[in-house]
Amino acid sequence: IPGLIEGAAEGRGLGDRFLRHIERTRVLAYLIPADAEDPAAVYRLLRAEITAYSEELARKPHMVVFTKTDLVPEGEPVPVIDAHDALAQVSVSSVTHTGLEELKEEFWKLIHNREKMNEQPG
Repeated sequence: IPGLIEGAAEGRGLGDRFLRHIERTRVLAYLIPADAEDPAAVYRLLRAEITAYSEELARKPHMVVFTKTDLVPEGEPVPVIDAHDALAQVSVSSVTHTGLEELKEEFWKLIHNREKMNEQPG
């Protein structure tokens, strides 16, 4: 979810116009810069904004995508956070094209599994 800022649920930034737009999605991806000072805090903030806007939206399946991994100093690990509700954590760099195939595969798996669940009776 790029562009989501603190206070969006109360109308800051693109606010609820942006949040209404993402209600149609089947899977959410929380984009967190890999060089963020506290990636876990960024994730908690994003989750809190989504939850404040809509409990239903917050229940949608989601993954954590660490972006800008090319900015992580060589030899340092890419972040991993405690995101127990997330179905996956993927690291990508649009500059080096690293992790993009894995990201596409994770989206495909999440969407495909969700579709299969919707097809099952009961």
